Amino acid sequence: MSVFVIGEMASAHDGDIGKAKSLIDVAVKAGCNAVKVQFWSSADRLADRRRVPQKYRDIYKRYMIPVEWLWILRDYCGDRIEFMATCFLPEDVEVVSPHVNRFKVSAFEDNACDLLRESFDWADERQVIVSVNSDTLNEYLFSNIGAHDALLYCVTSYPAPLTSINLHSIMWIGVQFTKSNRTSPRLGFSDHTGHLYAGAFSVCSGAGIVEVHMKLDSTDPDNPDGGSFAHLPQALKKYVSNIREAESLLNVNAGRNPSSGEIAMMQYKVKT
Repeated sequence: MSVFVIGEMASAHDGDIGKAKSLIDVAVKAGCNAVKVQFWSSADRLADRRRVPQKYRDIYKRYMIPVEWLWILRDYCGDRIEFMATCFLPEDVEVVSPHVNRFKVSAFEDNACDLLRESFDWADERQVIVSVNSDTLNEYLFSNIGAHDALLYCVTSYPAPLTSINLHSIMWIGVQFTKSNRTSPRLGFSDHTGHLYAGAFSVCSGAGIVEVHMKLDSTDPDNPDGGSFAHLPQALKKYVSNIREAESLLNVNAGRNPSSGEIAMMQYKVKT
């Protein structure tokens, strides 16, 4: 199964649906498997749940997308790329459900059991992807996530310094399920480093899903998702290419059998 790469636009659309469509085009050209938006129906309710200062409440109000964007952008994606959306409020899962093939929960909500419950209930047979810090596998999430779902290791700093990343945590998350005699969900990495090779390194550490932020050249410098952790179009293309190269080096389908080139050269092996 190839690595599933999600291009996260977050608030890089600047509230402009034209920019949102351009970001979809960027993700397609870069070779991403999916492109994702963030959706909340009430900035005040999200701010209250997170207990954030006023400046974040203002940010939520500025960058919240209208509900009609969900079907407009889904239709714009068409067959070119999968459309995804992160929900932040439990009542919004039902709203997003008709427009997505899988559900996403952020690391700031990985302990929000009401949101997780709604996501699992509405998902039915669809995949639920939850970003987590390595030390926050709460009991409800641990008990309810299925083998077909996914957990993405995430460091919630923007940008996340390389010294704060421990990619061994990806496998550590999986080990917690093995220790409990349970099949691990699919594992992945939600990347906020801005490093061109972080996604590729995470694949070498067991990630089967990589989420990465992207932005346009014209992104507002005051935009919270316009920082160095979000990749410009050409950088995103290189980022995805690095992941695909890592996949090739880890080609599990190759097995342990020697390649035709190796077989041809074996005649020159020294035998004593």
